[in-house]
Amino acid sequence: MNNYHFSLHYELAQLLEQRDQQKAEVDFMEQTYQATLKTEAWAGRLLKEATENRQAAQERFREGSIRLQTTKQQMGEIEEELFSSGEESEDYFH
Repeated sequence: MNNYHFSLHYELAQLLEQRDQQKAEVDFMEQTYQATLKTEAWAGRLLKEATENRQAAQERFREGSIRLQTTKQQMGEIEEELFSSGEESEDYFH
């Protein structure tokens, strides 16, 4: 084999090695991309669930605040009625 053919074989061997290395890198990038897509989907579901939970908690807080305010109002009305009727006030409401 002359130097020219040897040189071509050597160059081909280097290109094959380079191709294999690049293929491994591309395969890794594809796996990383697929994992990222799955993570993104998982994070999206988690965010949606967290948003729904926050909204539900906000609604429960609002409803609880309204009930508490109503109860305080009713207590104030009853306390006022007791005082206006001349009965001794017991410390029921404080």
